Amino acid sequence: RIAPTYLEYLSIRNAVNQVAAETPSADLATIRRAMDRQMTIDYVRNYRPEFVRVQRDGKQLNLVLHYEVRKPLIYNLDFVAKFHHSAPIQQP
Repeated sequence: RIAPTYLEYLSIRNAVNQVAAETPSADLATIRRAMDRQMTIDYVRNYRPEFVRVQRDGKQLNLVLHYEVRKPLIYNLDFVAKFHHSAPIQQP
């Protein structure tokens, strides 16, 4: 049950890296559309647009992925996975 959650994170992380490298604009709406398109291509079901935000670090803009997954593991025991990743947005 843990492996599919981590594999899904890897797909989302790869999409963040790709969108940050290919999207010349820091416009959040444009970035979210690109992320939605990538999630459709990769068949990621648990992605939500609020997982991604644009954050300024000095002069550098970063596309930041941050989310948490909680799933049942056994009987009354759940597992929680917190994911965080940041990718620099390529500016023209």
